[in-house]
Amino acid sequence: MKSPRLLFIASIIVIAVIARLIPHPFNFTPIGASALFAGALFDRKRFAFIVPFAAMLLSDAVIGFHSGMPVVWPCDLLRRGDSVLRQPARRRCRVRRRALRRTGLRRAPLPRSGGSMKTLLSWSGGKDSALAFAALRRGHEHEITGLVTTLSAEHQRVSMHGVRIELVHEQAERLGVPLLTVEMPAYRNFAASDAQTCPIDLPGNNTYEEAMLAVFERARDNGIEAIAFGDIYLEDLRDYRERLLARAGLRGLYPLWKRDTRELLREFITSGWRAIVVCTDGERLDASWSGRQIDVRFALDLPPGIDPCGERGEYHSFVYDGPLFSSPVSFEKGDVVERAPFAFCELLAAG
Repeated sequence: MKSPRLLFIASIIVIAVIARLIPHPFNFTPIGASALFAGALFDRKRFAFIVPFAAMLLSDAVIGFHSGMPVVWPCDLLRRGDSVLRQPARRRCRVRRRALRRTGLRRAPLPRSGGSMKTLLSWSGGKDSALAFAALRRGHEHEITGLVTTLSAEHQRVSMHGVRIELVHEQAERLGVPLLTVEMPAYRNFAASDAQTCPIDLPGNNTYEEAMLAVFERARDNGIEAIAFGDIYLEDLRDYRERLLARAGLRGLYPLWKRDTRELLREFITSGWRAIVVCTDGERLDASWSGRQIDVRFALDLPPGIDPCGERGEYHSFVYDGPLFSSPVSFEKGDVVERAPFAFCELLAAG
């Protein structure tokens, strides 16, 4: 064993001994806590026994041995041994994961246990997708094997967001997971004054369902068990997804479901994620909001009646950096293009 670990063990023992020697409330010392802590920290259980009993032995040697020790020590041994042996493996795994994050390795993919549910995450490239990704990773129960993005076949842009697909590939690369794209046929936005093709390209339900079912069935055949979404509270949308997934024999996951959207936006900002608004619905937010950074000022400026996360389609975003990205996605902000009723902020890949 390396000397830092020995020093650490010795420190725990010394602290426990001192705690028994200084004035303290009756029967109130950290010996039991050290037994629990040692059981969670040390993979080798003998060290989990050595730490608390070394502290008891040394402190008893100073305080004085007593006639009840032949009874007290065996009972204490059984009690502490039970607490050590019952320490779940997951707790020890969490300790090791925190140690990895402290050493700067938190961006590296964590190993998955054999029982993890293989999951694809529906990925728009926006903040809710990023929050769903982070929530799944925190749970350690799902292995995110890939991201699924729908895009316009004609424009090669993300549906509803208008972001170029090459930028979404950059996101997936920095998250360390593969990206699966589903191309949708073009949709004409006849409400636009210049009659140009709208870059959101929304297909009809039949076309969408046919394309998504084909993807889901292939995923199921490749061992995928669930599809995760960043939906928050739209019941009809979730019901629609559940019906579609049932036809493919897959389970739906909703890690953000029923979370408070104001709290979710606060979590996004304070956790270090960075995003820009790429699309606004002009019936709810005017074009001046398109191209804004999602930060504290953005959250404070949102008008009354606008959902903080834009769950009703008020706005859409593009995440370009965050705690799970290996590095930021570089881009240049272009013009804001209005295609009634939407306003899109053009993002260009840097270089």
